[in-house]
Amino acid sequence: MSAAAGQGEEVPSLEPRARGRLGGVLAVVANAIPLAGVLWWGWDVGFLMALFWAENLVLGGINVGRMLAAMPGSVALWAMKLFVVPFFCIHFGMFTAAHGLFVSALFAGGAPAGDLEMPWDLLSRFMAQYPALAAALAAVTLVHLVHTWVDFVSTGAFRRVNPMALMFQPYGRIVVLHVTLIFGGFMVQAAGAPVAALVLLLVLKTAIDLGLWVFGGTPGAKDSQLAGRLKL
Repeated sequence: MSAAAGQGEEVPSLEPRARGRLGGVLAVVANAIPLAGVLWWGWDVGFLMALFWAENLVLGGINVGRMLAAMPGSVALWAMKLFVVPFFCIHFGMFTAAHGLFVSALFAGGAPAGDLEMPWDLLSRFMAQYPALAAALAAVTLVHLVHTWVDFVSTGAFRRVNPMALMFQPYGRIVVLHVTLIFGGFMVQAAGAPVAALVLLLVLKTAIDLGLWVFGGTPGAKDSQLAGRLKL
C-alpha cells in the first residue's frame, strides 16, 4: 500500500460538473411540485411557506441518516455519534420549532397561544390546515432522497466525510433560503397574493436551490455514477 493510500484518498475540492448538473435538475424538479400546486390546485402563500418549512424537517431527518452513515468503519466516530446525533436532533428541532411558529404567525393564520410547540405538533397542525401538504411533502422528500443517493451514497462521500462536517450543513440553507423567502412572502402578501407573485416566489426559491445544490454538495464527494450514466 502506498503512503498516499495509507493517509486516505485525496478528494477534489470542487464539485464535479456532471454531479452538479444532476443536482440542478433535481432542484428544478423539487420546485416544480409547488409550482404545479400554485398553477392548478390553488395553493396560496401560507401553503407554500408551510411546505418550505416542512422541507427543513425532511432535510434534518436526512442529515441524521447521513451523520450515522458517515465513515462507518471508525469505532471512535461511532462513539462520538452517540453524543453528536442526539445533540443535533435537539438543537435542530428547537431551531425549526421557533422557525415554524414564525411561519405560522406570519403566513398561516397566526401562532397558537402557549409554549413553544414541538416540530411534529406544528407539522400535524399544518397538515390539518392544508390537506394536500402531506402529498406535496412526500413528493419533495422523494426528490431529496434521490439527491442524497447521488451526492452522498453513489459518490462514496459517506466513506470519507466526518460527521462533524455534516452537523451544521442544514443551517446554512435554512438561513439563506428562508430569510429570503420570508421577505418574498411579505411582498406576495402585500400584492394580494396573485398567482404571478407566487410564481415569482417559487422562481426565487428555485434559483437559490440551484446555487446550493449545484455548488454546495457533500465535502469529499466524487463524480456520481448515476450522473455519468445519464450523461449530465
